[in-house]
Amino acid sequence: MKQFLTGYVAACEYLKRDTKYPDVSQYSAKKQQRLNADHELETLLEANNMIANDGKPWEAALADTTQEKWYPGFDIEPDTEQALEEGPAGFRLSFVVCGYGDSRAVVGARHACKNRELAMFMGKNFPTLYKLTLG
Repeated sequence: MKQFLTGYVAACEYLKRDTKYPDVSQYSAKKQQRLNADHELETLLEANNMIANDGKPWEAALADTTQEKWYPGFDIEPDTEQALEEGPAGFRLSFVVCGYGDSRAVVGARHACKNRELAMFMGKNFPTLYKLTLG
């Protein structure tokens, strides 16, 4: 089993990258939160995909239908009466992972994982980041 990274700073150190977040101050507070969460998730995925790929960079090749791409699976459902009234959905991890051929993930291709092990790790360890990226 690979030893994946559990924090943003560790992922930045692994990638030899500055930990400073991009300047998103021109956006609303809600959008700033979403953009910062997406930046953090992308950094964690880039570093952990490299670890899953034996230290070599890995990105999902969208045109390559033979390449497996993995995503953590989530159920999105209202979790309070207030959420039902206001519209935003609650977020609950369902521990389901799908491969490329039958994935119904809506987190986007940029959030693809190299393998099932990493998808399970990301889903179990970072559900809040995935939720925040849906903004």
